[in-house]
Amino acid sequence: MRNGHVWENHPKKDAKNASNAAENPGSFETKTQIPPEEGYDFSYHNLVCPLSNFARKYGYQEYMPYLCNLDYVMFGVLEAPLYLEHTCFEDGDYCDQRVELIDTTDGKFMKKSEAAWMARSGSALLTGRK
Repeated sequence: MRNGHVWENHPKKDAKNASNAAENPGSFETKTQIPPEEGYDFSYHNLVCPLSNFARKYGYQEYMPYLCNLDYVMFGVLEAPLYLEHTCFEDGDYCDQRVELIDTTDGKFMKKSEAAWMARSGSALLTGRK
């Protein structure tokens, strides 16, 4: 099992997203790919994207590339390269997000205490191991 400690809890997040979507139709829904897609440390699909749905409904399609690019910015801040080949906006059914994690075993990126100080202690991306 490759990096099981990083993605093993994400099915719980998938279930939480599904529960939220049942109460709030159109909310984000995700599906963690277990095991991750070959060559990546973590991968998941966004099955429902409220941003894409809103843009289509109200004619803001030209803004979607900028909104989708925010995912690259977010993962870039974490120094975790994001790979995206398929989007729910362009292709219609899901976004395939794949991530390579940086090696944090030596504490160079962020120690658990630093993540806790930033209120991010539950983030496997910040404090996980490759």
